[in-house]
Amino acid sequence: MRSDLDVRLATTSDAPAICRVVRESIIELCFADHQGDARVLARWLANKTPDDVGRWLKNASNINLVAVRAD
Repeated sequence: MRSDLDVRLATTSDAPAICRVVRESIIELCFADHQGDARVLARWLANKTPDDVGRWLKNASNINLVAVRAD
């Protein structure tokens, strides 16, 4: 089976892209939970910044992988 995805360990340089995916998934896929309420979203997203994600990635207790398209 051929895959056009490369899976690798995440690095801190991936933090902005990871952050974007996490935030977009909360905004778009968790609508039933936040109902588009800006205050609820602001609280939920407050600790989802590139700096926060960078700290998650630096935590030696975590295993962080990313899947990227080969192109």
